[in-house]
Amino acid sequence: MSFPQDKHSQLPGWPGYRTRPGRSGLDYIDTQIEMAHVQGVLFREFITFRFRSRNPAVLIALSLSGLNYLTLMIYEWWLVFFAPMWDYRRPIWQDILLILWSTLVGSIGIVILINIVINVSLLMESLFTIVDLELGDTEAVEQAAALLVEGFREHWPDAWPDLVSALKEVRQMLAEDRICRVALDKEGNVLGWIGGIPEYDGNVWELHPLVVKPDEQQQGIGRALVQDFETQVRQRGGLTITLGSDDEDNMTSLANADLYKNTWEHIANIRNFKGHPYEFYQKMGYTITGVVPDANGLGKPDILMAKRIGR
Repeated sequence: MSFPQDKHSQLPGWPGYRTRPGRSGLDYIDTQIEMAHVQGVLFREFITFRFRSRNPAVLIALSLSGLNYLTLMIYEWWLVFFAPMWDYRRPIWQDILLILWSTLVGSIGIVILINIVINVSLLMESLFTIVDLELGDTEAVEQAAALLVEGFREHWPDAWPDLVSALKEVRQMLAEDRICRVALDKEGNVLGWIGGIPEYDGNVWELHPLVVKPDEQQQGIGRALVQDFETQVRQRGGLTITLGSDDEDNMTSLANADLYKNTWEHIANIRNFKGHPYEFYQKMGYTITGVVPDANGLGKPDILMAKRIGR
């Protein structure tokens, strides 16, 4: 059986995206086809040394597994080459099979450990810092603008369709009364950035925008930017952070729904079809506080979320 490789993670039925009634967000794997697909992807990533994770628990667990496989190989070799000195001699074919099997197991352990070393090295090398974006840093400003175009192109193409509109947005976010923070790698390249606009005399701040370089996503940068933003708002005496997350591409079950009827029932039963960021914010402690129906056109709502960060 062959599997489609292009955008397979967005196909209904693959792990993490449920389209059945009563299911929303990440879900357990419940078919053999899904499990086979996941196992195949992981196997390919491991043998090509492309497996990537910043999760310490995952790296520790895999390290222990790799060491266990390697230890098992050493033990089996010891049985073959040293145990016969005081044990009965096994047929040579059994020794050969034992050596081959243990070598295969040990090779798996070595591959796992190499992947762990690569991930730890990348983790150390790709550490980033979060600082204020300065208007005088022309290169960083242009990179931040380019990220808006690149990061929103797939699902929100009308947000910033070109560099001109994106540069205008970045410069507006650099106003003195606003927050504009940027994540930089060790070479000073922009990995992502976040902005904030004060409202209600500074009691409330709107998180707008948040973008992370597509090939750097799922690496903790977005989470770090949000956490840093919350600290910045808290230091300014803010009590609440709000945000709007548009659904212009049928990414959730709220799209094309009549949100004027049974509004809160629709919100309570929201489902994520294409990795809409509302779930990311929920994991960060944000709550859906409402919707703006047809905010981006008929059947294209804006999902409103908020989080209290001060007392």
